[in-house]
Amino acid sequence: SNMMLAVGSVMVGDPRLILLDEPTAGLAPRFVDEIVSWMSQITETGCSIVWVVEQNPEIVLEVASRAYVMAGGRITGEYRAVELTDTETLSRIMFDQ
Repeated sequence: SNMMLAVGSVMVGDPRLILLDEPTAGLAPRFVDEIVSWMSQITETGCSIVWVVEQNPEIVLEVASRAYVMAGGRITGEYRAVELTDTETLSRIMFDQ
């Protein structure tokens, strides 16, 4: 996919941080799984990833260490990702903002 090509070209420069904005938007489910798997492998190299906005937050929480919830341009919550893996908790936090 174009996303994988873009991230691959960035990785050539051995970055310490990658900022992704909706990296799974418009992707078929099998590509979403590939992106998530790839992101997990990248973080194991010591590179940090900031994943901004995701329509399916459950996907990101599988590999994230921290999660921040924003409303009105401000951070309204900071969590360990594992705290949000329960769908009910995640829904409450996201929709009560």
